[in-house]
Amino acid sequence: MVKILAIGNSFSQNANHYFHQIAVASGVAQKNVNLFIGGCPMSLHFRNIMENNEAYDFQFNGESTGLKVSIGKVLLSDTWDYITIQQASSESFKWECYEPYVKFLADHIRTLCPGAKLGIHETWAYVSEERLTRFGLESTEDMYARIKPCYEKAAKVIDADFYIPGGEVMIEGVRRGLTVHGGDGFHAGALGEYMLGLTWNSVINGKKAEGNPFRIFGAEIDEDDYLLAQEIVDEVLSR
Repeated sequence: MVKILAIGNSFSQNANHYFHQIAVASGVAQKNVNLFIGGCPMSLHFRNIMENNEAYDFQFNGESTGLKVSIGKVLLSDTWDYITIQQASSESFKWECYEPYVKFLADHIRTLCPGAKLGIHETWAYVSEERLTRFGLESTEDMYARIKPCYEKAAKVIDADFYIPGGEVMIEGVRRGLTVHGGDGFHAGALGEYMLGLTWNSVINGKKAEGNPFRIFGAEIDEDDYLLAQEIVDEVLSR
């Protein structure tokens, strides 16, 4: 069984919503846990580790459990195969917000879980004009153009074992006319969460998106959009 731990915020919650179901549909036995605080930046992860705060919601296989836990306790609770970290979306485009926290997080994780592969989950840009304006960003494209080099630099700083291009997949969905954001214009909507799950399954489990049979139960999404979403994920990951 593949064991995956994400340390993040609501964007890792989005990415993990359908990941387990997508993986199972592709024949992978896995356990995926997401630790999150809404809007949590790397600086707060640092403080919570230093104070051993049980401040994180514990999400198991895409479902909330109601449990509150600390990062340290969960890192030591199992033998993890893959662990991911990410920045808060509101700080994802500002490199100064990554330092020195990203290196501290990586070192702490590798100390407690030396056998795990450590990766970066690249988060995505907003489509909400109100949010873009609030943070001094000109457009969705402008925001992503600032996000990507920050995550790429972070990956180099920590010598990441893998990189999940969630932001690139999401903006490519926008470019191709898919509605990948939710109604608030910054979180992922159902189709965006589907694409993110496919992306994680491809990077971590080596499974192509094309042909994955999982469909989101209860969501009104055209089959053509599912197929285009799969096509986009495979295209981005082949670059």
